[in-house]
Amino acid sequence: MIILKNGNKTARDFGFSSAIRTLEKGLKDIETPDVIIANDFLNGREGIKLKKKTGKLLIASIHLSHPEKEEEQALMKECDGVIVYSKAMKDFIKKIYPNLSVPIEVVQLGIDTDLWKCNETPREDFLLFVGRTKDQNKNFLEIMWKAIKEKIPLKVAGDLDYAEIPGVNVKYLSQKELMKWYQKAKLHILPSTFEPFGLVTLEAMACGCPVAVSTKAGVAELLNEKVAILFDPTKEFSLSEFMQKAGAFDSKEISDFARQFNHVCYAKSFVRAVERIIITQEIKRGDYNYFPVKDKAVLDIGAYLGLTAVHFSERGAKKVYAVEPFGNLSFIQKNIVFIKAGIGKKDDAVFIDPNYANCARSRLCEHIQEDGEPLKVMGINTLINSINENGIVLKMDCEGAEDSLFSANKKTLKKIDCMMIETHENICKGIGLELSMFLTQNGFKVRLEAHGKDVGMIYAENKLRRMTKWNSTKLIYAEKGRDDVIEQSIEQSKVDITKQFSPEIEYLENQINTL
Repeated sequence: MIILKNGNKTARDFGFSSAIRTLEKGLKDIETPDVIIANDFLNGREGIKLKKKTGKLLIASIHLSHPEKEEEQALMKECDGVIVYSKAMKDFIKKIYPNLSVPIEVVQLGIDTDLWKCNETPREDFLLFVGRTKDQNKNFLEIMWKAIKEKIPLKVAGDLDYAEIPGVNVKYLSQKELMKWYQKAKLHILPSTFEPFGLVTLEAMACGCPVAVSTKAGVAELLNEKVAILFDPTKEFSLSEFMQKAGAFDSKEISDFARQFNHVCYAKSFVRAVERIIITQEIKRGDYNYFPVKDKAVLDIGAYLGLTAVHFSERGAKKVYAVEPFGNLSFIQKNIVFIKAGIGKKDDAVFIDPNYANCARSRLCEHIQEDGEPLKVMGINTLINSINENGIVLKMDCEGAEDSLFSANKKTLKKIDCMMIETHENICKGIGLELSMFLTQNGFKVRLEAHGKDVGMIYAENKLRRMTKWNSTKLIYAEKGRDDVIEQSIEQSKVDITKQFSPEIEYLENQINTL
């Protein structure tokens, strides 16, 4: 995964900063990223350039939208998905970009719980505002005048524009100093009339500080009246009343609530959002529409979040067996059966790190530990023969575990009508061509598509259960989107075949010497 962050914001026309040029130089050492994430409009141009260079999906991560910027307009036009940090921002994006057809995922931000801590320090009688005072959306001026009028001591951690006004204490603070203010303040207020999220609210709460939060802020979506004072900043409100209510909150309860929104949870949520976008785009471009599934049983190995299982169900599958080692997908559809297991060459049992994030781009074997949680691993023969169905449509996307098919016996393979397998050359070098040859030699007509240097798709059809008019004596090498494919007879040896396939298919060409 490549994430582009803001480089030199003062660079002319927001062009390539030295940081971005350094990043691009480093890309030469990376064969292919999984996905490119452009963090806000400043990196839109760089993200688009990298998308064209690598052929990978581009995701726009938008904290605060700037629709007036050409860079953001171009990014929204070229991106394959958008990540935002509140439902309010999602609604805003949909409103200002009504023709946007890509998925928009909401990820909730998290805080560093090692930094923001609660203690038993007695609270002092002052109201705390943290943020930019110049930003009109922050609504600072109204808070300042209300505090002066109601004679409430106000401390401001931010810029110094209003430092000389009597009754207002404005100061720049380090994180350590800010934590002490959070721990001492009677109340922290976030009065914004528009706020994409409002991370300072969670920081204050983690330090045990009661909070008054605008319902116009994204963070309000996480809160309730048991842990926060929620108010509409466009209507009349009283700071004195808020200060009085603040004394009723329990600091530890507030802190415990906020600490569930930590960096680890944020990272897991972000990765899942990226995966949902990737899988949604795979479905959208038809990766799993190659064969008909109506009235058939589908075995979905590597179901992850269940998106492909639901897709097969909606296409009319009689029953979908969703295989995934973690989570619980049994609730998603009545005709979807959840099988909680890993997949392997033989039956086994392993112990897995309980903190395993269940990331679809991660391999199960990378998370084995002796004192972990037990997990059943089903051999490919056991799994397929446990399903009382014939004419199975097999879908596999299991990050390198596709080599388990090499252990499938003839009885197992006879139960399968067709296969749609995502291959991962960066995990198992040469797997696409080797698995294609294995299936061809076992009576399948195979089409192998290159979806980049590291990822490919195998579409295989059992010649005894042929559903199309394919000539079952051919192995087809193809490039995604190309009709002028190259066909080779299975009577030829592996060496003969590899000498003749198209040099345009780069990731297959690189495997010649491995055969």
